[in-house]
Amino acid sequence: MRRTTNPTLAFLLLAWIILGLGVGLSGCDQVEMMLADSEGERLWIKDCRGCHGQDGRGNTPRSMGNPFADLIDESWSRGGDRVALENSIREGVIGQMPAYPELTRQEMDALIRYIRELRGERRAR
Repeated sequence: MRRTTNPTLAFLLLAWIILGLGVGLSGCDQVEMMLADSEGERLWIKDCRGCHGQDGRGNTPRSMGNPFADLIDESWSRGGDRVALENSIREGVIGQMPAYPELTRQEMDALIRYIRELRGERRAR
């Protein structure tokens, strides 16, 4: 018994697999955001992780060689107190970090709390 393959069906199946893989890979951040333990972690994944890395150490292709991308060490360009952190996040750093002036007070508090958790300053949930 000889099997025949419908070329249109084979093409559609292949396209569906490729499209599914592409959507799956681009949706990784969305899945991680849904699984995040806190609003701060969701904001970190969405806005910060690309440059500062998953663990806050700045080991990303975008930030290699920028010592201030590492938020875990003590080398802070504008200081590490709450006011300095908020100002850096809201205003950005020219040529190095975009500004996020649209964050609400609650979002800012959650993000700073998460950064402090990454640094080991507060217990992570």
